[in-house]
Amino acid sequence: MGPGMNGANGGPPRRSRSIAVVGGGFGGVGAVVMLRRAGYDDVTVFERGERIGGVWHHNTYPGAACDVPSHLYEFSFEPNPRWSRRYAPQAEIQAYLEEIVDRYGVRDRIRTGTEVQGARWDAERSRWVLQTSAGEHEAEILVTACGQLSVPAVPPLPGLDSFDGPAFHTAEWQHDVDLTGRRVAVIGTGCSAIQTVPAIQPIVQQVDVYQRSPGWTFPKMDFEYSERTKRLFERFPFLQKLDRAAIFAFMEFGAAGMTRHRWLLGPFRAAARRQIKRRSTTPSSAARSRRRTRSAASG
Repeated sequence: MGPGMNGANGGPPRRSRSIAVVGGGFGGVGAVVMLRRAGYDDVTVFERGERIGGVWHHNTYPGAACDVPSHLYEFSFEPNPRWSRRYAPQAEIQAYLEEIVDRYGVRDRIRTGTEVQGARWDAERSRWVLQTSAGEHEAEILVTACGQLSVPAVPPLPGLDSFDGPAFHTAEWQHDVDLTGRRVAVIGTGCSAIQTVPAIQPIVQQVDVYQRSPGWTFPKMDFEYSERTKRLFERFPFLQKLDRAAIFAFMEFGAAGMTRHRWLLGPFRAAARRQIKRRSTTPSSAARSRRRTRSAASG
């Protein structure tokens, strides 16, 4: 069925149908841009935060950055040859998303500060009815682009409520708390912790990291892109596309090892053991059973 033609059941033209998108992070921004490029104009994005960005808006802890190389963690339709590092920091990713919504003219389609509290399907009218913090909204098509890393998961630690000092989740970092010369306890060793701890270690008196079980870490191999390299990416876009393809192939190789072809895990195990050989605790479980984290420490 061509653009603008009626639906199979005699409904409205495809491109005139109303669409609601829940979430204004990478997924929501990508959805509204691609829908606009495809000719869909009646699109509304609901974002509960005061600005777009999702996880990159909410997570501003020290050292916050992506754990996927920049040339893969970007929209394929809008490559950025000006990333400052191999692994872009939070503020740079947020700025990239802000630039995208302005460049493609979709900012007016995004309702920030509006939370979707519920949705039900009205079968008689073939429409979604959304309950939002700003009132009811109806749409023919519903697209969910909800993330989860902006929602803190605080463990029920005994005594946490009665702790006298500052206590907060990395997703709700309290920048008014000065950590200089203080003793800091970090609960967990996930991707947020592995970024935060090296960032605060130089200024605190002591930092203790508590983990439930040891994980597998790999060298991050992060580095700053020189101005000359950025200019090369700008002048010869195929170089960035080639790098993106190489990163994608490596990720697919790792995914294959984690799923169907476990014999491929050999190189990953070797790299992980080399990374932690100086540590007193070694992961006893197979590499495939844990999420891999990338450590800034050299192996």
